[in-house]
Amino acid sequence: MNELDAMRDRILAEAEMARRSSWRVDILKLIATYTVVGIVSLGLGLHFFHAELTPVPTSLALILGATVVGTIAVVIPRRVRLWTGVGLLSMVVAAFAHLATLSQGAGRSFFADADCALAELAIASLPAVATVVLMRGFAYRWERAIVGGGVAALVGLGVLDLTCPAGGFDHVLVFHLLPATLVGIVAALVRHRSATRIHVP
Repeated sequence: MNELDAMRDRILAEAEMARRSSWRVDILKLIATYTVVGIVSLGLGLHFFHAELTPVPTSLALILGATVVGTIAVVIPRRVRLWTGVGLLSMVVAAFAHLATLSQGAGRSFFADADCALAELAIASLPAVATVVLMRGFAYRWERAIVGGGVAALVGLGVLDLTCPAGGFDHVLVFHLLPATLVGIVAALVRHRSATRIHVP
């Protein structure tokens, strides 16, 4: 019995050390990853679209804030339901507020729209992979999986909207938001099906 108690105490001590030391670093890792992806994607987008940065709507500030809140919700060890609930709400508000700032834009060819959809899939996939890899270090929770996928989708949405010369409501909804949302759903499902490396609350 003494050996079992000693083993239990050692496991609890290791878990407590992980909670104290890792989650803040994990937040910085994710934010750094999103920042690098954003900068590189902006550069590539400006190069391939041969366009200048589009005017930055105030709704992108909401997207940035929702991304930060969602990142915290993905890794924070305490009050997970509260943080994930706030994260999900902030993401929904940011996405709808962003769409509300858009007007009907001029139509473009299908191939130009398809290019945007492919670019959105590529941009959102990189932060999605990073988020899923990090979430595998925590015990699985469906709330975290959904928020993690949503954060990746927001990163893709915000970056592409800064470089796309179209910017109309229909275009952004169908060829920006929907592909980004698809990446977020796939990321959540992949986390659901993938094994957890360690079990830290």
